[in-house]
Amino acid sequence: MALLKKLLLLISFLTLAIALGVQLYARVRYNHQPSLEKNELETVIPKEYKGWTSQSIELTAWEREILSQDQYINRNYEKGSVLVNVYVAYWNPGSVPYYHAGAHNPDSCWVNSGMNRVDRKYSQPMSVSGQSLKPHEFGCYVAANGQPVDVVFWHLVGGRPMRYEDQKLGWKQGIQGRIDRFPMYIQDFKDYGLDQQQEQFFIRVYSNIPYSEWKDHPEINELFEILKPTGVFEAHSTNTNIH
Repeated sequence: MALLKKLLLLISFLTLAIALGVQLYARVRYNHQPSLEKNELETVIPKEYKGWTSQSIELTAWEREILSQDQYINRNYEKGSVLVNVYVAYWNPGSVPYYHAGAHNPDSCWVNSGMNRVDRKYSQPMSVSGQSLKPHEFGCYVAANGQPVDVVFWHLVGGRPMRYEDQKLGWKQGIQGRIDRFPMYIQDFKDYGLDQQQEQFFIRVYSNIPYSEWKDHPEINELFEILKPTGVFEAHSTNTNIH
């Protein structure tokens, strides 16, 4: 029995040593630097832009604790009768696991708040003023008052869009939530290997203008330009309209 205990202790020690060694190697091998300085997001995404005015919306302390962003903005932009909500969250390299940042999206948070998802499309193309944006996620969610909300969002890891086809609806806390998110954790390692320290952006946009009309709406096209600092635009583009 004493020998078995010693063997188990040795195995535990070796497992811990290997895990720490791998973590240290990954931090040295993948030494990413943040693209934003502290509080810089607030200034690189302008509050006023070509006639647009904005009103900031503060997250609750509980929301900030759950999301654990290093920086964020949440603003309602208005121009004439057009209203657009822009939410951008930023995590420094290594701040949170990729699945943690990405799982806090309308499929989880809005559904848990009582909204029903009635439409969902993955990896959709979009372009603005001749510049292609990276493929986005689209969903339509209906509130308790029956009002539908069309929303597009991106989760960028080191500038690369993540995918959400396998995510379950709703966000659960505790052990059940960890079990539900475990496949996302595994997928992170399939996609990125040991490189789990990249910076992350989450960008979400919705409007009082239906998504189907965005491609023909000059104001919607115009406002998307403010998102350039997030890396949501492709490097090269020749297209002309949102589609």
